[in-house]
Order: sequence, then structure tokens, then C-alpha cells
Amino acid sequence: MRHEAISEFKDADGKVVGMDSMTMPFPLASPELISGLEVGDRIEMQFDVRWDGDHPLEITVIEALPPGTRLAFEPPAPEEPAPALPSADPPSPSELTNDDGSAESEPPIAPDSSP
Repeated sequence: MRHEAISEFKDADGKVVGMDSMTMPFPLASPELISGLEVGDRIEMQFDVRWDGDHPLEITVIEALPPGTRLAFEPPAPEEPAPALPSADPPSPSELTNDDGSAESEPPIAPDSSP
């Protein structure tokens, strides 16, 4: 699931810490929640947080949003500048994902700049 930032997300101590937008797995309370939905559909979801279980986050409600609904997937604000990757070491394939969150099998190929 790729989700927007959740500004009111609380940690295990009840402190509001927020959650950046990201792609992550969410267990479903019931498989029927996704009946009729397809990959790429825009939804609104509600989930329960139980810090003491095997699955601390579990989706309990899903509602389809109208096609074309705009979602805000802002990148997280860096706390410190990220170190530059060495130019000889491209990211490993496990670090690359498509917009839908699926993993790329190979790093992207740079466009040919020859005339």
C-alpha cells in the first residue's frame, strides 16, 4: 500500500510522531475488504494499531475513492543531508521500486546521449 503522510500517527507511548508517505504492507482484518479493488485504485483506509501483537497495523475499513482523486505523496523531509552514492555503485535492485511499489528487476538504464 502506498499511502500519504499520516500527521496524527502516534507511537507506542502515545506520542504524536507522524508517519511519512511511503509504500508498506498492511495486513487486512478481512480479505473481503479488497473485494472489487484492483492494483492502482485510490482508496481511503482506516486501520487499528496494536503495539503488542504480531501485526501492529491492521486495515479495518477500505472505501474506494473516485477515479482521478489526487493524493499527496510528498517525500519525507531529510533531517540531515543524505550522503551521496558513489557514482560507480548504483543502488541495488532491492532499493528500486515502481510508482506502484513493485520492485524493479534491474537498475534503470541511462538514455543514450550519442547523436
